[in-house]
Amino acid sequence: MCIPQIMAAMSTAGEVFGLGTQLQTFGTFMSVVSSLAQGVAGMQAADAQAKAYENQAKVKEAQSAQALEKAQLEARLLRERGERFKGTQKSLLGASGVAVNSGSALDLLADTAYGVESDVSMTK
Repeated sequence: MCIPQIMAAMSTAGEVFGLGTQLQTFGTFMSVVSSLAQGVAGMQAADAQAKAYENQAKVKEAQSAQALEKAQLEARLLRERGERFKGTQKSLLGASGVAVNSGSALDLLADTAYGVESDVSMTK
């Protein structure tokens, strides 16, 4: 027998026994399974991306809290240095016989306090 006749006989036999319909049904089933697998993979990728964004947000939040703590520490140190500097100013003014609670001496101390608080604001 030649090949075309064999193929024709197989095709006819397949149709007679319902193989053609079964193959189409199997093909449709495989297509549905493939689509479902793609959907599941897409959901998993989206979940992974969402978790990555959540982790990034947590890191940024921790960095922000750390930066705030650092700024508060620096502000406290600036205020302490400012108070020591004002104490030095008062000592020098008092040693030279100037009354520190009035006039120019008081203005000088007020300017120093303003400068310290300005530095604190810039730090924060």
